[in-house]
Amino acid sequence: MVQRVSSARRAEAAVKSEPRPDPGPVPMKTAHDSGRTVTVACKIPNGIVMQLYEMRDGIEPGPGGVRTIKIAHKTHDPIKITGPALAFGEMPRFTIICGFALTPGVDATFWEKWKDQNFDNDAVKAGLITAWPTVVDAEAYARDHKTLKSGLEPIDPDNTPPGLRHPYVKIGKKTDDD
Repeated sequence: MVQRVSSARRAEAAVKSEPRPDPGPVPMKTAHDSGRTVTVACKIPNGIVMQLYEMRDGIEPGPGGVRTIKIAHKTHDPIKITGPALAFGEMPRFTIICGFALTPGVDATFWEKWKDQNFDNDAVKAGLITAWPTVVDAEAYARDHKTLKSGLEPIDPDNTPPGLRHPYVKIGKKTDDD
Protein backbone atom coordinates (compact mmCIF):
# COMPACT_ATOMS: atom_id res chain seq x y z
CA MET A 1 0.00 0.00 0.00
CA VAL A 2 1.32 3.41 -1.01
CA GLN A 3 1.05 6.13 1.56
CA ARG A 4 0.56 9.64 0.26
CA VAL A 5 2.02 12.54 2.15
CA SER A 6 0.61 16.01 1.50
CA SER A 7 2.92 18.79 0.38
CA ALA A 8 2.09 20.70 3.56
CA ARG A 9 3.36 17.80 5.67
CA ARG A 10 6.50 17.50 3.55
CA ALA A 11 7.17 21.23 4.00
CA GLU A 12 6.48 20.93 7.72
CA ALA A 13 8.89 18.00 8.00
CA ALA A 14 11.52 19.88 5.99
CA VAL A 15 11.17 22.92 8.25
CA LYS A 16 11.53 20.74 11.35
CA SER A 17 14.55 18.89 9.97
CA GLU A 18 16.50 21.97 8.84
CA PRO A 19 18.37 23.75 11.59
CA ARG A 20 16.95 27.22 12.06
CA PRO A 21 19.27 30.07 12.83
CA ASP A 22 18.37 31.27 16.31
CA PRO A 23 18.48 35.06 16.31
CA GLY A 24 18.02 35.05 20.06
CA PRO A 25 16.21 37.78 21.91
CA VAL A 26 16.95 41.15 20.41
CA PRO A 27 16.31 43.98 22.85
CA MET A 28 14.51 46.98 21.39
CA LYS A 29 16.64 50.07 21.38
CA THR A 30 15.17 53.23 22.74
CA ALA A 31 14.62 56.13 20.40
CA HIS A 32 17.16 58.44 22.04
CA ASP A 33 20.53 56.69 21.80
CA SER A 34 22.85 59.29 20.27
CA GLY A 35 22.07 62.45 22.23
CA ARG A 36 21.79 64.62 19.08
CA THR A 37 18.24 65.60 18.19
CA VAL A 38 16.45 67.15 15.22
CA THR A 39 13.10 68.84 14.70
CA VAL A 40 10.88 67.06 12.19
CA ALA A 41 8.55 69.19 10.04
CA CYS A 42 5.56 67.16 8.76
CA LYS A 43 2.79 68.27 6.38
CA ILE A 44 1.05 64.86 6.28
CA PRO A 45 -2.28 65.70 8.00
CA ASN A 46 -2.42 62.85 10.54
CA GLY A 47 1.34 62.56 10.96
CA ILE A 48 3.33 59.36 10.71
CA VAL A 49 4.70 56.66 13.00
CA MET A 50 8.36 56.06 12.18
CA GLN A 51 9.73 52.56 12.77
CA LEU A 52 13.14 51.05 11.97
CA TYR A 53 13.57 47.50 10.69
CA GLU A 54 16.43 45.17 9.87
CA MET A 55 16.16 42.29 7.42
CA ARG A 56 16.94 38.79 8.70
CA ASP A 57 16.87 35.41 7.00
CA GLY A 58 13.81 33.26 7.59
CA ILE A 59 12.27 30.08 6.20
CA GLU A 60 8.94 29.93 4.38
CA PRO A 61 7.17 26.66 3.57
CA GLY A 62 5.75 26.39 0.07
CA PRO A 63 4.22 23.80 -2.25
CA GLY A 64 7.62 22.60 -3.49
CA GLY A 65 9.39 22.60 -0.12
CA VAL A 66 10.87 25.47 1.79
CA ARG A 67 12.78 28.53 0.74
CA THR A 68 14.86 31.16 2.48
CA ILE A 69 13.35 34.65 2.56
CA LYS A 70 14.13 37.98 4.19
CA ILE A 71 11.89 38.99 7.10
CA ALA A 72 11.75 42.53 8.55
CA HIS A 73 12.24 42.73 12.33
CA LYS A 74 11.68 45.87 14.39
CA THR A 75 14.87 47.24 15.92
CA HIS A 76 13.75 50.38 17.78
CA ASP A 77 10.68 51.67 19.55
CA PRO A 78 8.44 53.60 17.13
CA ILE A 79 8.39 57.41 17.15
CA LYS A 80 5.14 59.34 16.55
CA ILE A 81 5.55 62.41 14.34
CA THR A 82 2.60 64.76 14.68
CA GLY A 83 0.70 66.11 11.70
CA PRO A 84 -1.14 69.42 11.38
CA ALA A 85 -4.70 68.00 11.41
CA LEU A 86 -6.83 68.84 14.42
CA ALA A 87 -10.38 68.07 15.46
CA PHE A 88 -12.79 70.99 15.01
CA GLY A 89 -12.36 73.46 17.86
CA GLU A 90 -9.31 71.71 19.33
CA MET A 91 -6.31 73.81 20.27
CA PRO A 92 -2.96 72.45 19.09
CA ARG A 93 -0.57 71.16 21.77
CA PHE A 94 2.33 71.46 19.35
CA THR A 95 3.71 74.04 16.94
CA ILE A 96 2.09 74.38 13.51
CA ILE A 97 3.79 76.74 11.03
CA CYS A 98 2.30 77.28 7.54
CA GLY A 99 0.68 73.82 7.52
CA PHE A 100 3.72 71.95 8.89
CA ALA A 101 3.54 70.39 12.37
CA LEU A 102 6.88 70.50 14.18
CA THR A 103 8.04 67.60 16.35
CA PRO A 104 11.22 68.56 18.25
CA GLY A 105 13.53 66.16 20.06
CA VAL A 106 13.68 63.30 17.53
CA ASP A 107 16.95 61.36 17.75
CA ALA A 108 19.15 62.41 14.81
CA THR A 109 20.64 58.94 14.26
CA PHE A 110 17.15 57.40 14.24
CA TRP A 111 16.02 60.01 11.68
CA GLU A 112 19.01 59.36 9.42
CA LYS A 113 18.46 55.58 9.49
CA TRP A 114 14.71 56.01 8.91
CA LYS A 115 15.33 58.34 5.97
CA ASP A 116 17.83 55.85 4.49
CA GLN A 117 15.23 53.07 4.75
CA ASN A 118 12.46 55.27 3.30
CA PHE A 119 14.37 57.25 0.65
CA ASP A 120 11.84 56.26 -2.04
CA ASN A 121 8.76 57.24 0.01
CA ASP A 122 6.70 59.85 -1.87
CA ALA A 123 6.32 62.02 1.25
CA VAL A 124 10.10 62.11 1.74
CA LYS A 125 10.77 62.82 -1.96
CA ALA A 126 8.18 65.63 -2.04
CA GLY A 127 9.52 67.29 1.11
CA LEU A 128 6.36 66.68 3.16
CA ILE A 129 8.46 65.28 6.00
CA THR A 130 11.92 66.71 6.68
CA ALA A 131 14.23 67.17 9.66
CA TRP A 132 16.28 70.16 10.74
CA PRO A 133 18.90 70.64 13.48
CA THR A 134 16.96 73.46 15.16
CA VAL A 135 13.35 74.57 15.52
CA VAL A 136 14.25 77.88 13.83
CA ASP A 137 15.52 76.04 10.73
CA ALA A 138 12.37 73.90 10.62
CA GLU A 139 10.18 77.02 10.91
CA ALA A 140 12.12 78.68 8.08
CA TYR A 141 11.62 75.60 5.87
CA ALA A 142 7.89 75.59 6.66
CA ARG A 143 7.54 79.27 5.74
CA ASP A 144 9.51 78.78 2.50
CA HIS A 145 7.33 75.79 1.49
CA LYS A 146 3.90 76.98 2.64
CA THR A 147 2.45 76.49 -0.86
CA LEU A 148 3.57 72.83 -0.96
CA LYS A 149 0.51 70.56 -1.30
CA SER A 150 0.28 67.12 0.27
CA GLY A 151 -2.68 66.03 -1.86
CA LEU A 152 -4.69 65.39 1.32
CA GLU A 153 -6.08 68.90 1.76
CA PRO A 154 -9.85 69.45 1.95
CA ILE A 155 -11.52 70.22 -1.38
CA ASP A 156 -12.28 73.91 -1.92
CA PRO A 157 -15.88 74.05 -3.22
CA ASP A 158 -15.15 77.31 -5.05
CA ASN A 159 -12.16 75.83 -6.86
CA THR A 160 -13.10 72.20 -7.52
CA PRO A 161 -10.65 70.23 -9.68
CA PRO A 162 -12.00 69.51 -13.19
CA GLY A 163 -12.24 65.74 -12.66
CA LEU A 164 -14.52 66.20 -9.65
CA ARG A 165 -17.02 68.65 -11.13
CA HIS A 166 -20.51 67.39 -11.77
CA PRO A 167 -21.81 68.63 -15.13
CA TYR A 168 -25.29 69.56 -13.81
CA VAL A 169 -24.54 70.85 -10.32
CA LYS A 170 -23.16 74.31 -9.73
CA ILE A 171 -21.15 74.54 -6.52
CA GLY A 172 -19.76 77.75 -5.17
CA LYS A 173 -20.76 81.30 -4.48
CA LYS A 174 -23.84 82.75 -6.10
CA THR A 175 -23.24 85.28 -8.83
CA ASP A 176 -25.50 87.86 -10.39
CA ASP A 177 -26.21 85.43 -13.27
CA ASP A 178 -27.93 82.89 -10.94
